[in-house]
Amino acid sequence: MTSAQPPASDNDEAALRALLERSVAELCGSRATIAGIGRARSASASSYAAEIVTVELTSGDTLTFFLKDLGSACIPKDQPQQRRERELALYRDVLSAPDLGTARYFGSVWEPARGRFWLLLELVPGSPVRLCTLDAWIAGLAFISANLGAQEVIGMAASGAKYGIMTSHFYWVGAMPAMVFVGLFMMPFYYGSRARSVPEYLKLRFDEK
Repeated sequence: MTSAQPPASDNDEAALRALLERSVAELCGSRATIAGIGRARSASASSYAAEIVTVELTSGDTLTFFLKDLGSACIPKDQPQQRRERELALYRDVLSAPDLGTARYFGSVWEPARGRFWLLLELVPGSPVRLCTLDAWIAGLAFISANLGAQEVIGMAASGAKYGIMTSHFYWVGAMPAMVFVGLFMMPFYYGSRARSVPEYLKLRFDEK
């Protein structure tokens, strides 16, 4: 799902076209020629701006790419230069193996003087990460149920049958300090981020793509 085409300067268009021409030549051969380029904001963008770039070839074929702008962030980032360099190295050097199943890296425009930090990646279709649609009480029940393992279901039941209420007291003595710590120090952070699941938190921390 995309929205209307974002504004772009002539210099940006020229830089993007040069990047796309290299990528098209890599995919379709050096004789492939670009007839038109379409750009639209991606609905999957998170903290960094992202676009869906559609390339029409003179042969009639259509290619679609994912363009990520690491120079434009709606959420302030600590050490932005290191983050950009790390993400570039990740896609270019680490995730470039064909058998990993990750989005393919096609190239980048890296011009610090012009503020251009673009990554051109393969557009991978898929379902969006859950976006804060769970109520807090549902997330709380899910968290509690995820912590109920064999120790609680089997071990504590057997221990309770043998020792009685002392089993519950023993459990609370160990759990109360942890619960106080989580309530005082961790919950304000999680609640402020409005993350209701691990994928949501990872999306805020590391970005969706």
